[in-house]
Amino acid sequence: MIGTMGAVIVGSTDDADLAFALAQDYEADLVVTDLFLRAGLGLALVQRLRKELPKVNRIVFTGIESCTLMRAVLASGAQAVVSKHSPIDQLREGIEKAARSQFYACPQCSKLLGQGRGRQEAMVQLSPREREILAGYGAGLSLKEIAAQNDITHKTVCNLFTKAKQKIGIFDPAALVLYCLQHHAELTSPAASALTPLSATASTSSHGAC
Repeated sequence: MIGTMGAVIVGSTDDADLAFALAQDYEADLVVTDLFLRAGLGLALVQRLRKELPKVNRIVFTGIESCTLMRAVLASGAQAVVSKHSPIDQLREGIEKAARSQFYACPQCSKLLGQGRGRQEAMVQLSPREREILAGYGAGLSLKEIAAQNDITHKTVCNLFTKAKQKIGIFDPAALVLYCLQHHAELTSPAASALTPLSATASTSSHGAC
């Protein structure tokens, strides 16, 4: 589809470092990336492009729809964000607007960004145990491992984990990992009691489920 817009595709890869190298070597005008690549994170690629190759337009094209991730996309420096569930014409519009240095979010992503702004204004109260569980989850532990580490039952961890997700309003696993990593300092601080949603990117881990 991009080729039909008069653009020349200089490369395609699912490796973030290689994508950056291609953009640099070919002096690309535009990079379209997913959030999660086989090697590396799309958001990390966008951040690096913004910092080291600021003239390259940056578009995130993803199938993951989460207000937390949408906020992370904005914070990373993407100039357009389009859902893979949108009509393909919306990707075309995103590319065209990014090329003119205009921000674009497809209707689905715009709706999620609005939800994220509302959640950011809320102060979410988490109990010390709930923060403990989220910190472990962000560190890559399964819920069974968190239970064993804290000497509590797996059922208790599952119940607290569910309550914590309800409090912060995040249920998508990838979005939750990003939230936990972004707020690691608050989650592990004994004095921390109020948290706000994710505003930047982080790496992912593998987890178990209840």
